[in-house]
Amino acid sequence: MEALRLASPALPVRFGTILADAGAVERAMAERYDVLTADLSRLGDKVELGLTVLWDSAEMARGEPPTPNEDPPELVTSVGPGARYLMARLAEHRREESLRSRARALARDLDRTLLCHAIESRAVAAPTSGIALRATYLLESSEVAVFREALDGCRGGYPTLRFLLNGPWPPYSFVTPPGSPPRAA
Repeated sequence: MEALRLASPALPVRFGTILADAGAVERAMAERYDVLTADLSRLGDKVELGLTVLWDSAEMARGEPPTPNEDPPELVTSVGPGARYLMARLAEHRREESLRSRARALARDLDRTLLCHAIESRAVAAPTSGIALRATYLLESSEVAVFREALDGCRGGYPTLRFLLNGPWPPYSFVTPPGSPPRAA
């Protein structure tokens, strides 16, 4: 795919796409012609960068909710195991919500700096317990170096987080999925 894109604009095929023979390729292209031509116009010469931001253990520990919201210790010891279990689940829920809230704030902060260098982006805040943010950015090839510099500037504001940037890749995350209408170029 990357070699084809060096020669001319091309669309990446979604991972897991299997077509049995040349006839199947022709039918698939005919069925999705409008979508494919719109995507080729929109994405053919663009690249994708992937960003994953990881919490570190100190950041995870800071996800605990403030203690004034918790029940007094004497209440916790005076109730049965079911109530203690539910209180523990509530505390875990509060911790997770605190992390999700901080992940959304991180995403907004990064967007303010990075989106001016991107055409489009997709992001998921706190997709798993150890990941603060997973995002992809659609860029002009000429913007990759500037985007990397802008991200490097953001890293200083978050010394406890790990920023993992990969790419540039063909814009796999931005190809219109089957069954979706074409997007405007």
